[in-house]
Amino acid sequence: MSKTAPASKIRKLIAQNMLNSWTVSPKCDFFTKVKAKQLVKFRRAFNEKHNIKVSYLNIVMKATAHALLEYPYVNSSYDYAKHHHLLHDEINVGFALAVEDGLLVVNTKKTDQLNLIELNQETTRLIEGSKTKKLTMDDISGGTITINNMGIYQDLEYHTAIINQPEMAILSIYTIKEEAVVENGEVQIGQIMNMALSADHRVIDGKLACEFLFRVKELLEHPEEINNL
Repeated sequence: MSKTAPASKIRKLIAQNMLNSWTVSPKCDFFTKVKAKQLVKFRRAFNEKHNIKVSYLNIVMKATAHALLEYPYVNSSYDYAKHHHLLHDEINVGFALAVEDGLLVVNTKKTDQLNLIELNQETTRLIEGSKTKKLTMDDISGGTITINNMGIYQDLEYHTAIINQPEMAILSIYTIKEEAVVENGEVQIGQIMNMALSADHRVIDGKLACEFLFRVKELLEHPEEINNL
């Protein structure tokens, strides 16, 4: 026999936001694979040099922020009633966190202006704040794109995400795995990270989505460039 259970406040809010996004956003999903061998090497060397634990999430956030400088319409919102683009002055890259009863999106402000060490410090503060319930409204509002880190689910290859309105896109990243790759006509063992972009097709058509996604991919495959940004 079935029984009912009342939804929590956060679950009610998530349900309303997801329904709103699904209703207003004609979403398309785009998938690619990142050759992550250099990314793995870079992160290991960077952390050893600075005695820190910069995460792959931090590096992806920095790459995404730089790509948004080149593709400002991905860093926008859309007023459907007035048919106006709102091109944001700031690049505020957020990330999704699993919390009690649901998900919470927190965001870093002016992400393009933070180096990797500063970005690591800020994401650590936000993660700790979610655990101690010390986040401010500023921490959970004002984001312009969300990163969805699915790396903890090692058997997950891809999925399609719901956009965090009024943002235009959400970028999902997955576990780095060993896969067979072809290099110079030879099959080798490579390190691959799957990546998926879910984009609002009202603004981000296929050309823009692919160009933005492939720019993030390019930066992640050449991580030294990210470190110099």
